[in-house]
Amino acid sequence: MLRSSNEWQKRNNRVPDAESKRQRRAPITRVEMMSPQAGEDLERGSRNGAAAPLGKPRNSPDEPKVDLRFRDVRYSVEVSKTKASLMGGEAGVKHILRGVSGAVESGQILAIIGSSGAGKTSLLDVLVGKVSARTKGLNITGDVNVNGKAMSKSFFLENAAYVPQEDRLWSALTVRENLTFACKMYSPMLSRGECSKRVDEVLVSLGLEGCQHTKVGNIFLKGTSGGEKRRTSIGVELVFLRKILFLDEPTSGLDAGSASEIMDLLRGLASDTGMIIITSVHQPSSRVFNSFDQVMLLTMGQTAYFGPAVDSLAHFARLGHEPKGLVNPADYLLEITNSHFSDTKAVQRLADAWKETPACRALDTRLCAPVSPPLAEGSKAGWLSSFLQLRALVVRTSMNSLRDPAVYALRFTV
Repeated sequence: MLRSSNEWQKRNNRVPDAESKRQRRAPITRVEMMSPQAGEDLERGSRNGAAAPLGKPRNSPDEPKVDLRFRDVRYSVEVSKTKASLMGGEAGVKHILRGVSGAVESGQILAIIGSSGAGKTSLLDVLVGKVSARTKGLNITGDVNVNGKAMSKSFFLENAAYVPQEDRLWSALTVRENLTFACKMYSPMLSRGECSKRVDEVLVSLGLEGCQHTKVGNIFLKGTSGGEKRRTSIGVELVFLRKILFLDEPTSGLDAGSASEIMDLLRGLASDTGMIIITSVHQPSSRVFNSFDQVMLLTMGQTAYFGPAVDSLAHFARLGHEPKGLVNPADYLLEITNSHFSDTKAVQRLADAWKETPACRALDTRLCAPVSPPLAEGSKAGWLSSFLQLRALVVRTSMNSLRDPAVYALRFTV
């Protein structure tokens, strides 16, 4: 039986710390798609639908392991003389990514770190397909494969999700309403009762049950905290459990406690569901940093290190960069690879040294090794029709505007 956060605190007469909250969050499991009859329940607005059966976690032995590999990713931009004069830069080709490679499998977290301008967000943009070689002025090469098959747009829509750095939620709707509308769009075959059960699971797993009836809020409307908004953004993508989750700096703008909670949440998701999580991170704490399965350190668009987080300091110590005393590993790595404040030639030597390490050669071998069996192709049969999508969007927009008319009045005024 589920209890709210307030009831739990009242029974125990104390405020739970981040670790205790993480431990009591229920693991997210997959909900199997229901029969067409269940879809008719959604149309009738039935409130008496039976609870959807829970499927096996993603790390079930009878499901193929998900293996994401990207090899020799290069990304450059052609800057015209006109654009260069307007922006105050130099014309020519600007190299953003220079031959970046990596691999991550089911149940692992890959953290991408680096100083500003190192290429973290650009790498995520390439992996999720936000930028394409078909765009004029962009030159993108390299391979991004999942179990040996290219990461196509259709595969991404059905099996992966991307949480941007900025929260894109409906401010006048409650946390629960944001998740419910996402459930209707992503899982139309679930009845209203089944959708409600699925939302309950996500709320408990993300520690949002205590604020589920609170409006998300914005600068004009009081609502949830920054950490709660971020967890809600993640929850929107989890109402239909994915195989791969990409996040762009999910802890940006959060205090240390909220940032640790977000990373504990992601660690639990990867362990409980077998999901691959790839995230860029800005200055994680020592505890959070050492919890990552894999860390990719970028500098000037190149890889300076890729491997277990706990081995990173030892790698740079062998190169003559051993920290003095106790330091935050992430802070130290960013300090010695920051091309804006360190000697550019020295930073380049660190990137060159990585290419000569046994770990880099082992990565090259892994990228050429046999892959896991291909994943089953999804079907669009369960997707919401265009008409029902339009209806859901109209209802959602109407609710948002009626509850927060000042924002829309301001739009017309401006």
